[in-house]
Amino acid sequence: MSASSKKKPKYEYVKHTADIEFFAYGKTMSELFRNAALALFNAMADTKAVSKQTTGVRSLRINTSSYSAEDLLWRILQRSLSLSSADGLLAYRVKAMNVKRGGRWYKAGAVILCKSGSAESAQLDVKGISKYDMHINASSGLLKASVVLDV
Repeated sequence: MSASSKKKPKYEYVKHTADIEFFAYGKTMSELFRNAALALFNAMADTKAVSKQTTGVRSLRINTSSYSAEDLLWRILQRSLSLSSADGLLAYRVKAMNVKRGGRWYKAGAVILCKSGSAESAQLDVKGISKYDMHINASSGLLKASVVLDV
């Protein structure tokens, strides 16, 4: 298979001097935001292991709006992190993600699935989502977001 015919991953982690950085990809803003959330969740815990746990599933609903796509992505990721951490939950799946632009504003709604955290599944203690160097750009019909996680 040639390099040009390979399917682009949903996200990939890249080297960063002190924290964790990833690139997320998507054909639409909704897909891009979904994949960025999955990269966040996978940095925090082994999402496959979390999904197999027998504890009850909790849904987190997030609705927010912003003047820019980057700020909206930051708000979705930061809110996902804050809500799950406050309740000792590990997020493992994005059940729904809807991003729309209306006039000068972007709006997003998400449903995140979580389970009670366990030491076996936890990986990193993410403190927050950095606004530094967060950007979204488009190239060849694909959206790419760059995100840095403060650990």
